[in-house]
Amino acid sequence: MAAAFNESENISNVFCNSINDIPASGDGSTVDLSKTVTVISNEEMLDASFTAKLNDVTDDTVQWEQKVVNNTYLNSKYPVILGNFLKNRTITLNNGIALKGLMHQSMNVYYNPIKKGSDDYALFSKAAPNGISTIYNAAYDDGKGTFIPAEFWCSGVTISVPVESNDVKLAVMGTDCTVQVIKPDSIRDGKASFSAAAPVSFAVIKTTSSGAKTPDSNNNRSSSAADSNTVSTGDSTAITFALAVLAFSAAMIFLAKRKKNRE
Repeated sequence: MAAAFNESENISNVFCNSINDIPASGDGSTVDLSKTVTVISNEEMLDASFTAKLNDVTDDTVQWEQKVVNNTYLNSKYPVILGNFLKNRTITLNNGIALKGLMHQSMNVYYNPIKKGSDDYALFSKAAPNGISTIYNAAYDDGKGTFIPAEFWCSGVTISVPVESNDVKLAVMGTDCTVQVIKPDSIRDGKASFSAAAPVSFAVIKTTSSGAKTPDSNNNRSSSAADSNTVSTGDSTAITFALAVLAFSAAMIFLAKRKKNRE
């Protein structure tokens, strides 16, 4: 379309895909564009050589790339333009979660609780033997409901989440759906902060079991502090020995009297 509406002789390096052999320029064009407009097929556009050709004919401010995110090509494998459209932003959500870092100004981020019984909850639970305090799923779009790959629209963020104590860790889900347990970078003013390449689903996990109790000092008494009317194992040995001595003494006295009576 750029070639059709621009009649300048300076037009060059235009690539188009001809559908049904429709020419790149209209019949009313006063400029012959046959030498400056290249018609290529879909297969050629999807080849890496076409991406290299685009980079050859553009300056250094523009970079073309066949971008892969989560093992999927963006733009159906057609080349996309990589540019520095990121700005330092701080996003604060109603649930107290905050994100700070380089993000596209049109990027919206959502954190919704993950429900118990879901596959994601089960996956996080395996990394949290002592229980989960809070757990959130990350989602993002361009504000119009169009999905945005976070890896393409941001470059490193710091995420902070409210916590009930300093004795917590974080379980973070990676792009390969594996969960990794990490320590917070910091815990200040009731919020734990950690760094990630992009907004990620995560859980605040407990490091100690909620059912664990502080040992009662009365239950830690040594055996020497046992009640006075309780006989310990050591005492029974001494009593047995004493009874044996008494029995032996009684036997000796009995034998002595019997011998005397015979005399």
